[in-house]
Amino acid sequence: CYAVSNNTRRFWSIANARRVLGYDPQDDSEVINAAEIRAALTDAGADSSPGRLGPGRAGGASTRGR
Repeated sequence: CYAVSNNTRRFWSIANARRVLGYDPQDDSEVINAAEIRAALTDAGADSSPGRLGPGRAGGASTRGR
């Protein structure tokens, strides 16, 4: 089972977690961070590198030590 937030664009299904565990996520990070996403996509952060959406790496997993 994957038990992740109720994100609109999640790429893992949480159907089993809902069915088997009764999992009921409450938060959608896209809604919570809408202003930051909008700013990044509309070039409001003109001083940032092209394609970069925040201070850290996108995608989750760390590549430190590789």
